[in-house]
Amino acid sequence: MKKYLFLAALFCMGSVCMTSCGDDDDEKLPKIDEDTEFVTSKPTLKKVEGKQLTLSYTESVGKVKISVVEDWFFENSICVKATVTETYPSESMAKSVFEDMKKEGEDEGYTRNGKSIIFDASSSYAHMTYQNIEEMLEWRVKEWEHMQK
Repeated sequence: MKKYLFLAALFCMGSVCMTSCGDDDDEKLPKIDEDTEFVTSKPTLKKVEGKQLTLSYTESVGKVKISVVEDWFFENSICVKATVTETYPSESMAKSVFEDMKKEGEDEGYTRNGKSIIFDASSSYAHMTYQNIEEMLEWRVKEWEHMQK
C-alpha cells in the first residue's frame, strides 16, 4: 500500500520533476529521483454540515513542503463546487511548476495565484451528495491512519 501512496505523491508532484530554476529564484526545486522521500501529513477533515467539507494536509517532497487544501461546497446537500489548492513555499516555485504544467499541456482547469496553484475539480464531483463525499473523505483519513501502522 505504501507503493500506492508513493505513486499518488509522485503523480501529484510529477510536474515538479522537469522543473528548473534560474539563479535569481527564491528557492530551488528539489531534484527528484528514486531516493526522494514523499511524505503526507495526517489529513484533517473539517465539516460545515450540509454546506462545506475541507480536507487539508501537507505533502513533503524531500525538504519542500506543499500545503494542500481540498474544498467541496454544497447547496441543498449537492456539490456545486470543488477545488484543490496547492500552496508552495515561494511564488517562484509555484510559477515554475505552473509553467511546466503549461508546457506539457497539463494545465487545463488549473490557475495560479501567487504561491498557490488551484485546480477546479467541480466537474468531477458535480451532483454528488454531501454524505457521499463525507464518507469518501472519512475513508481517506482512516486509510492514512492504517498506512501509518
